[in-house]
Amino acid sequence: MKKRNLLLYIILILLFVISGCSDDNSNTQTNNDQILSNQIEIDDKKATMVCTLDMDKKENEGYTLGAKYVIFSDKDIVTKVNSQEIVQSSNRELLETFEQYFQENYGIVSNYGGYEYEITNENGQVKSVVSIDYTKMDIENYINNYPDIKAYLDDNNQVTINALKDNYESLGATCNRK
Repeated sequence: MKKRNLLLYIILILLFVISGCSDDNSNTQTNNDQILSNQIEIDDKKATMVCTLDMDKKENEGYTLGAKYVIFSDKDIVTKVNSQEIVQSSNRELLETFEQYFQENYGIVSNYGGYEYEITNENGQVKSVVSIDYTKMDIENYINNYPDIKAYLDDNNQVTINALKDNYESLGATCNRK
């Protein structure tokens, strides 16, 4: 149960990073070569749902972002999420800001177990690779420290597939159930 809350917290962090960096919600791309989520390879053969997100903020904010979220569930309860996010920019300071933000926030969540992440900053891209296993997370302790997360949980303190879908789509992602 506690593990499911952590995922929502991470999603909310990403939501604030993505939406907080710009007032412009334009997600336009000019061709498939520019769509960063097309560069992401995550095994989704047994996934329940896959969500992708691409944002072109290059003109106004100086970056593009691509993400893929692969969600596994037991019926409607999320058990695991594997994700990768790529922020691409020619602005080193901006990339360092994203890297620091991901390191700090993902580091906090990893203290509750079931959470593995790797952040890299090279070749004009910051990449985050995250795996959240809710069956190994201390959700109750997480709720105690971050009670606002309860707004995103069911009555049993579990993340549902619909809650994740709603959150990802609120960011502008496209989600497809398998």
